[in-house]
Amino acid sequence: MEFLDEARKKIEDRRREKRERDVSDIRKILEKAEGRRYLWGLMADGGVFHSSFAGAGQNDQTNFNEGMRSLGLRIFSDIMEADPAKFKQMQDEHKSEARKEELRDQEEQKQKEL
Repeated sequence: MEFLDEARKKIEDRRREKRERDVSDIRKILEKAEGRRYLWGLMADGGVFHSSFAGAGQNDQTNFNEGMRSLGLRIFSDIMEADPAKFKQMQDEHKSEARKEELRDQEEQKQKEL
């Protein structure tokens, strides 16, 4: 039994060390605007910010969407574990970029109307 306990402890230690390394890696990614923007895109593409339901009778698509969403939620969970304040920063940056795009679109529309 002692051998099994030691083996289990080693396995748990390795898992904990890997998780600590993963969280450290995520923190490094979150330090750069490019990393935050990329992770935001992965979460958005994964459907984290909307429903997975594809409509009545579209079970295969809904199931696919749920799989994508599951991965997106894992990324979200990792971000929240690594540095929750960075998620708020990501939201603010995304809103700012969306507003800039909206203003550019409005300006282009005005130019077309002239």
